Amino acid sequence: QDKHRGMYNTNELLLLGQNQDDVILKEIKKEFDNNDVVNMQYTSGTEGFPKGVMLTSRNILNDGYYIGENMNFSEEDRLCIQVPLFHCFGSVLGVMAVITHGSTIVMLEEFDPLLALSAIQKEKCTAIHGVPTMFIAKLTHPMFDMFDMSSLRTGIMAGSTCPVETMKEVIDKMNMTEITSVYGLTEASPGMTQTNAADTFEKKVNTVGTPFPNVEVKLIDPDTGEDITEVGKKGEIVCRGFNVMKGYYKNPEKTKEVIEDDGFLHSGDLATIDEDGYYSIVGRIKDMIIRGGENIYPREIEEFIYTIDGVQDVQVAGIPDEKYGEIVGAFIIKEEGSDLTEEDVRDYAISKIARYKVPKHVFFVDEFPLTTSGKIQKYKLGDIGLELLKKRENSCLVLVGDGELFDALKEKANHMGIADKVKLLGSRQDVPQILQTMDVFLLPSEFEGLPLSLLEAQAAGLVCYASDVITDEVKVTSEVNYLPLESGAKKWADTILEKTNNVDRIQLYEEVKQSRFDIIGATRDLEQKFLKMEQRENES
Repeated sequence: QDKHRGMYNTNELLLLGQNQDDVILKEIKKEFDNNDVVNMQYTSGTEGFPKGVMLTSRNILNDGYYIGENMNFSEEDRLCIQVPLFHCFGSVLGVMAVITHGSTIVMLEEFDPLLALSAIQKEKCTAIHGVPTMFIAKLTHPMFDMFDMSSLRTGIMAGSTCPVETMKEVIDKMNMTEITSVYGLTEASPGMTQTNAADTFEKKVNTVGTPFPNVEVKLIDPDTGEDITEVGKKGEIVCRGFNVMKGYYKNPEKTKEVIEDDGFLHSGDLATIDEDGYYSIVGRIKDMIIRGGENIYPREIEEFIYTIDGVQDVQVAGIPDEKYGEIVGAFIIKEEGSDLTEEDVRDYAISKIARYKVPKHVFFVDEFPLTTSGKIQKYKLGDIGLELLKKRENSCLVLVGDGELFDALKEKANHMGIADKVKLLGSRQDVPQILQTMDVFLLPSEFEGLPLSLLEAQAAGLVCYASDVITDEVKVTSEVNYLPLESGAKKWADTILEKTNNVDRIQLYEEVKQSRFDIIGATRDLEQKFLKMEQRENES
């Protein structure tokens, strides 16, 4: 048998047992209580500081057994575990499901999409577990099509909201026709509901299944605590049964907050139930955005944005706002090569969903804040949104030069009293001092010589507005975005500064920044963009 670093093979495990007297085993059995704490799991910290969850043998063995049953596990199955063992996903949904059904574990020491794809093909894995971002990483890997996924049959997608489109792709492209989703929380060991391998496609992609045997699940009104039985009505999902934790370690106060006297465990999640008894998660009570008295559920908007071409992943969160209390913010990871803009997302949404649900702000990010187990820390997104907005508010229009347009802008800015929004530099020597803080250059054609090296501008992520067509030499040597403007210094002084004062000008900056070498050559094109921005501001 193969010997792997840090692990026993089967023969070594058998020898360990043979070297111990049976009397020792009998004594241990007498003292054993399946309600004793056997495992300590720390909550993933998606809401804040983790708490120690005390789980018993009864908790995790039963949970693992029923999870394996729903996937039709047997000794023929080979589960690739790419999720960490220090979390319930790996230790219960993975290890406990396997050892209660005599299946095989194919272990990855750490998650890597290429290693996971390679392990599936080499070891002929029949199942694989993962959070949505792990499946997205494999599906979007440039070498994905080189691997054989035909051995796969089932597995679990869980840990955070499972996008419908991603679930469809996993079934279609990874051959996981019997994939399941488990819903629960660490305090529930961790599962309370699960779809079954034999469920219909619609149930697999739109629900989190039905309760485990011997586990009671119901919906309650978050405010009154009254039971909700009406099909389609939202309520907090709670459970009672063998899966409920023993409590939080040395924290009886917090334990009482989540476990009622009658044994029901609060989840903090909002769900609905259909006519067949299947539950669907619609969001978290704490994630719910309250915009001017309107309740908005991020999950609904996320599922909608997933249908937009160019979106790889998305999270929606509330951003504090003085006027409405909260506003909707969408954080999007774009597909490679996508030229999707904030305007594209908002324009698409305005025509298809209720106006108050349309994201007020769209941020394009490279990654989401994650816990060590791969879950998205949504509670951090609101603060991230505020920081990004603050950066936008502090942005300013930068003019370098000494020509007619420069003079007109300077005069107009002083007259309007918005000099704090416009940086006017009279000479090239001033440029290096503010390189780290500026966003946009307005470069008059009258100014002889460039204000700074083009490579410096590229590194600073600048967008250069020019009052005339840029020369071929600049186009060839520059990675900077140039937006040529037609002549008419005084007209543009009025237009630019008025729009800078009244509109979130940085939106236009973001649009231009997304498309390299996208030259807009006519005055009316820019004016139309400003008008559309102004219209959206008024509608919001």
